[in-house]
Amino acid sequence: MVGAATDITERKRAEEALHEANRTLEERVAARTAELEEERNLLRTVIDTVPDFIYVKDRQRRMLLNNVAHARSLVARGDVDPLGKTDDELFPADMAAGFYADEEQLFLAGQSIKNREERTIGEDGGEIWALTTKVPLQNLRGEVIGLVGITKDITAIKTGAEALRASEERYRATIAAMSEGVVVQGTDGAIQLCNEAAERILGLTVDQMVGLTSIDPRWQAVHEDGSPFPGETHPAMVALRTGESQSDVVMGVHKPDGALTWILVNAQPLFHPGGSQPYAVVATFADITARKQAEQTLRQALAQEKELGELKSRFVTLASHEFRTPLAAILATTETLTNYWDRLDKPKIDDRLGRIRAQVAHMTSIMEDVLELARMQAGRVKYEPAPGDLDALCRAILTEYEDQADQGRRLIYECAQPPVLSVFDTRMLRQVIGNLVQNALKYSPESHPVWVTLVHDGEQITLRVQDEGIGIPPEDMKRLFETFHRAANVGAISGTGLGLSIAKQAVELHGGTIAVESALDRGTTFTVRLPRVE
Repeated sequence: MVGAATDITERKRAEEALHEANRTLEERVAARTAELEEERNLLRTVIDTVPDFIYVKDRQRRMLLNNVAHARSLVARGDVDPLGKTDDELFPADMAAGFYADEEQLFLAGQSIKNREERTIGEDGGEIWALTTKVPLQNLRGEVIGLVGITKDITAIKTGAEALRASEERYRATIAAMSEGVVVQGTDGAIQLCNEAAERILGLTVDQMVGLTSIDPRWQAVHEDGSPFPGETHPAMVALRTGESQSDVVMGVHKPDGALTWILVNAQPLFHPGGSQPYAVVATFADITARKQAEQTLRQALAQEKELGELKSRFVTLASHEFRTPLAAILATTETLTNYWDRLDKPKIDDRLGRIRAQVAHMTSIMEDVLELARMQAGRVKYEPAPGDLDALCRAILTEYEDQADQGRRLIYECAQPPVLSVFDTRMLRQVIGNLVQNALKYSPESHPVWVTLVHDGEQITLRVQDEGIGIPPEDMKRLFETFHRAANVGAISGTGLGLSIAKQAVELHGGTIAVESALDRGTTFTVRLPRVE
């Protein structure tokens, strides 16, 4: 008896289709893995390019990661791989003990250490002065699993401060050697004689100075805060009146050409033998204009270094926060693909790969903003203006939102007199317009419109982006364009605090201005004004 034959053609076709889908999935996963490796390499390149020391430790203070600069400083003390080592194995005992105490407090209190001045090891293996910031490192569950540190070599600044103190001592030595300006004034305060150094410092000849008193208004003397320095309080006049020496009085004197010279004045009364009232006073003074300028330069340098340290601390916080969420999403999606690939059809696989792609794009966008800001602050950004139509650029940008049904329908664009021809950097203004529009959409309800208007006259172009969103608190308005700053009311809405800072610098490179008006829960209007260049 012959059995009935079973047609398995459809089953074979299904098996072949499944095999082909599996192979496609493997190829896509491999491609995404390569892209993720590129992103990791980009981040590592950024970290290794920073000249400051960047490192990561676990709760046992073992080194988990070092950038190139930090690794060089550790290896310089011995041919040893620093990874996995503790401070006790890498640093002198006193340094290691200090680091341990600071980090123990960090782990106990969960609070960052910001701009701590300390001694550490430099890249050549010798000791340096450093400014260190350390922040807790948390896992996806919010548990502190270690710390991230950034250490800045400030040896040169400390050396500068020591040089400044040495400079002051040299000025005192100069005064003692009588190479500074010297004048002798009688009991009425009139100058009786002076030396050549006094002529050079004050910009007057001997003939011009003899007979003048300290209260003469032609000196135009000022205090350090710029207020007038009354002649009656001049150290020479005080010494004559009280019979007491006056030392190291700083004052500014305007030369005949208007230049301000800062001088350090000492006044010594002269007495006849047995006399109780001075018959004259010797005033000596040194030109300390260079020192004042050095002090100002040093204050500016210290302020800049402090600001840079704060920016780096904020960047570490940003990176740990903004990268954690997309990385967690990528990991979860990847695990789903790995564990359930045989149960997923092609649309579901494509959906998950799209999620990975979106998260990678988000991380790439963050890094691009950071790099663009770094280029702008370093003056390395390329400003490449060229003739163009700003109306066409606005329409092209807004068209990109049409694919997003929940966003594109909210945009209302008006340009009364197209085209708007001018000379501008297309890349920069695309970034400015895109950032303002994206913020308006992000910080306003989905049911409310966003207006974009473009107007111009013969000399000026005005772009306005208006929303009916959450608004900006008044206390945040003055810091709105600062790097990494975000308003207090943004809540869980994602963002880096970089976009407006980049936009402001881009607008100013065009010779324009950007202003903002806002009211809480009523909306915000950004106004960009650019000179029209034909």
